[in-house]
Amino acid sequence: MRSLRHSDGMKHLRQQMFFLAAVVLLLATPDFAARQEPTPAQQNPPSGGQDAVSKAADRKKRFDEERRRLEETGISNSQASPAVSGQTLFISPAVVNMVLGDTQSFGAFDISGKTVTHSAQWSVSNSSVAQLSTSGDPSITSKSHGTVTVQARIGGNYAEAKVTVVPGASLAIGSVRWSSGDIPGFKTTKIIPAVPSASGVDVFEVAQNAQGEQLVRALMEDGRQLWMRYFLKGARPDSLPGMPKSVVPH
Repeated sequence: MRSLRHSDGMKHLRQQMFFLAAVVLLLATPDFAARQEPTPAQQNPPSGGQDAVSKAADRKKRFDEERRRLEETGISNSQASPAVSGQTLFISPAVVNMVLGDTQSFGAFDISGKTVTHSAQWSVSNSSVAQLSTSGDPSITSKSHGTVTVQARIGGNYAEAKVTVVPGASLAIGSVRWSSGDIPGFKTTKIIPAVPSASGVDVFEVAQNAQGEQLVRALMEDGRQLWMRYFLKGARPDSLPGMPKSVVPH
């Protein structure tokens, strides 16, 4: 009987020692330590939203700088003006679909492509549907469902953009967020995503008329036109900032 109790005690002691060794081994395991102590990245996880806000701010800064430069210097590199109609003033974007609470900015340019946003007088047809702000770049914020017209006027010349505010928290899949509008006499033939560059251009729109002359328009992510270039038939455009070389119109 004594021998049995001694054996049981030794067995119990060995079990305790085995358990203690297992605990020491577990605590020394790197994976276990990593799970118990949060890393700096876990304590301060990166915020995708903050990155998106920062990128948007950078894009807006580049756009504002380029816009001011173009308004001060005008557009060069144009061989002629596509003055094929009496319209000489344009708004970009020209058509917009948005939901309640959205904000959309606009720009204005003349027939030669020169940016004249801050030379124009801006108005909106129904302030109960969209509120206009001219502090900085002209923009509207949607307030209720409906359709409004945004107008830019310089002297006796004016241009309009049509805005539709639709129900729902987001636009339906396949909906057009904005359209740049047409330049009289020209038909769009290509939409080309821009190569990322300091110019801030997001997409190029290439249009052509019946004579084979071309317009290349540089558009921002929100549909505003940054600049426009006109090329005679047969002329190959110079290297344009952000334009993929493999698809330069010719």
